[in-house]
Amino acid sequence: MLEDMRDEALTKIVSRFQAFIRGYLMRKNYKKLQDQRVALSIIQRNIRKWLLLRLVSHERRWLIGNTFTFKPVDPYLISC
Repeated sequence: MLEDMRDEALTKIVSRFQAFIRGYLMRKNYKKLQDQRVALSIIQRNIRKWLLLRLVSHERRWLIGNTFTFKPVDPYLISC
């Protein structure tokens, strides 16, 4: 009887601990995916701007001005 109570209590503790660890790992993975998504959109935007600048003549670039600024990618996002 006392051993059954101990087993039930231990089972609850282990189950909660496992749930906490699973939640932590899923949140960490979700954060990584979000960072990768942001980095991907920055890279895609920079490539689009580069392709546009490549096709625009030198004179038009001077007339347009500095509207085509590239956004740097955070080194942390690259390492994800």
